[in-house]
Amino acid sequence: MEIYDLPRFKAALQNNFIFILTSNSKEKGAVNEIIKYRKSVPCAFPSHGLYIGFLGDRPVVHLSGTSGISEKDSISRIATQFLSDSNLPSPCLVILVGFCWGRPDLTKIGDVLVSREILSLNYSISAAKASKRRPSPFKSSLLFSDELQEELVKTEAARRDIVVHCGPLASLETLLTDDVARNEILEYRMDTVGGEMEAFGFVPSCQLPWIVVKAVSDFGDSDFSRKSQADAARAAASFIEPLTDILVKFDALPAPRRTSEVAALEDLLVGATLRIEVDDQILINLNTFLNDIIGPRVDFKLSQYCSAHEYGSSFARHFCDLLLEVTQNSILHGKSKFVDLKFSAEKIEIIDEGGEFDLENLPHQSNGRGGTKAWQRTLDEYISKNLIEYKFIRRKNINQYTFSLIKSLAILIEAKKHCTASFTPDAFNIIMPSKDVFVFDEKCSGVYINVSSIRMSSRRIRIFNAVKELLDEGKYVLIACNDQKEVEELAEELIGLKGENLKIFVDSDIVG
Repeated sequence: MEIYDLPRFKAALQNNFIFILTSNSKEKGAVNEIIKYRKSVPCAFPSHGLYIGFLGDRPVVHLSGTSGISEKDSISRIATQFLSDSNLPSPCLVILVGFCWGRPDLTKIGDVLVSREILSLNYSISAAKASKRRPSPFKSSLLFSDELQEELVKTEAARRDIVVHCGPLASLETLLTDDVARNEILEYRMDTVGGEMEAFGFVPSCQLPWIVVKAVSDFGDSDFSRKSQADAARAAASFIEPLTDILVKFDALPAPRRTSEVAALEDLLVGATLRIEVDDQILINLNTFLNDIIGPRVDFKLSQYCSAHEYGSSFARHFCDLLLEVTQNSILHGKSKFVDLKFSAEKIEIIDEGGEFDLENLPHQSNGRGGTKAWQRTLDEYISKNLIEYKFIRRKNINQYTFSLIKSLAILIEAKKHCTASFTPDAFNIIMPSKDVFVFDEKCSGVYINVSSIRMSSRRIRIFNAVKELLDEGKYVLIACNDQKEVEELAEELIGLKGENLKIFVDSDIVG
């Protein structure tokens, strides 16, 4: 899936994403569960998966491999390869996540261990009668104040009903199942809180801030068992986002950037449907969540699918208001557990499983509550002026609110009829290509381009350069595709050009 190739997102990711590392299928599954809009990414070296997505507003990249350092796909090896590749973006923080063994007199199963310091014990010195491990300490450049650590260990731990320990971790490529061997390791440093098998392999060469977050699944003794590993992996994974939030709060980590490149990346990963799933935490802060988290994403989508060119400069703000208010009412009053916001070139839909309610039943007044006010404005500014057509359907306990964008459709029809661009005969001539790629009526302010027959990357590059010239001239460009996957691919390739004068969509006439 080349559309999610990391180097293309370098502007959005550089020094802005968190690089999460895992070393087995249980850890990988636990981390992937918490990543929103997760997509698989091509990986140039052996791995057990490379993924991109978001945690809150923060882009994350998740790389999974095997434990230790001996194998070619061990997480230590491939993480080092990733971090040393100048073609790939650099993270702002590296987090090694998973399960570990804990110090038996300090920890219990399920406790979360947070470490900025490891004691590498993977190397030994041979003596006449025995070999002795050579401890090598490594400390992260990530800074913890006393207040930050107290927030982690006391406030956040109490809020989440877990126990958090901060301290050094022993790291060596040995699965400990022996009390004597474990106790010998703990004697190297009395403040060691536990141990694991991966950090020693990449930390010595890592020039970026790093931290280890692992939960206790055993005690490295003769009672070793794997039965708690999956739960421990989930406990560690669930602590990533609160940890990074606290790091930002105490200025140990820069806040995530919200640039146009980041918004475009997120929009590409989200796809045509933005799903809002309700849990207790979202419900408590629903209004803030919708306004601050979902609102910017809806704004961006509206700017891509419906522009000021069609509906005026206030449309995105007005319609975002309506979508968020209807979503809030669906959750609070309709008791819906999810709301889908679906965007296309010709319509916007709200779908929920709440109680039946048609917006037409809202009182017709402009000074009512939020939802009533947003609906009345939509009626006055768009529906009554035949710019939008509204339809409500209740089917199989599902509400479907459809807003057909009449003017958007009209502009599309007009552009297809009078302003369809055709390719010049020599547009793709390798020896002597023509100067112009497209032929169309120069009087047209908007141009319709059908790229469904373009299969070769070399042709696409030529087309995209021509599209940039059209946009620079102030033209309105509509690019028609075969399917949503092609829309996402083109949107990613044209990520630097996206704006209100460019629309990329699936044309139903093409797909029949």
